[in-house]
Amino acid sequence: MSCIERGSTRPIFRGFKRFSDTFPDLNLNWLLRGQGEMLLVGELELEKYLALSQEAKLHAKKELQEEKEKLQVVKEKLEAERLKSEALEELLIRHRITIPRHKGASP
Repeated sequence: MSCIERGSTRPIFRGFKRFSDTFPDLNLNWLLRGQGEMLLVGELELEKYLALSQEAKLHAKKELQEEKEKLQVVKEKLEAERLKSEALEELLIRHRITIPRHKGASP
């Protein structure tokens, strides 16, 4: 390699093939052109991480959507109970019915 760097020897395909066989994780594009990551493992690991990260995001989004739907159902039930309570309160007021509060009840 140092001979190639100094310019005293030109690189040949056989040499790069042997180099690649010896160091399979070495990115030859990085070696020849200085582009990309030095090790292919780094790029592959990054791609795997990004793919898993995207998969995790989709999974989390699905879980959040399911939770949102459950909360919407609870909200609708609470709203229905509130409306029933208000209707009952109106009836009691209209008919001048009072219900005594029991001890410990908040005013």
